[in-house]
Amino acid sequence: MSKEFKIKVELLHDVFSQHQRMMQTDDYGNGVCCYCGAPLHCLNAVACHYNKRGHKATTWNEMNVNAGHKGCNNKDDMILYRERMIQKHGIAAVDELEMLKNTTMKFTEPELTELIKHYRKENRRLAKEKNFEINLK
Repeated sequence: MSKEFKIKVELLHDVFSQHQRMMQTDDYGNGVCCYCGAPLHCLNAVACHYNKRGHKATTWNEMNVNAGHKGCNNKDDMILYRERMIQKHGIAAVDELEMLKNTTMKFTEPELTELIKHYRKENRRLAKEKNFEINLK
């Protein structure tokens, strides 16, 4: 894996994570933690992966990544996270996401570049709609 490819992977992670945190909060940046359900703000949230980042097929899957507290993400309470995912998406969708993590997916550099462009564009759109300032990646 080239250095440029690794840089694009990390940039996509940053841009995508910011997108997910903005998408899952209201116009003022308020939302709830995907683990504990307590209030959080977009600017203090982290992107919590239901299927961990090592599962490339779901790394940048929008259903797989949710806003949460850093402390909750570090505890890694998957039972609670799964319950919240089922409440939000239904058991069939969660089961499908869990199966998807075991599939092989290899992204190319052009695919990463397109995803970065897509999520940067979406982030600019969301930033205009929100009533709080956010530094875009």
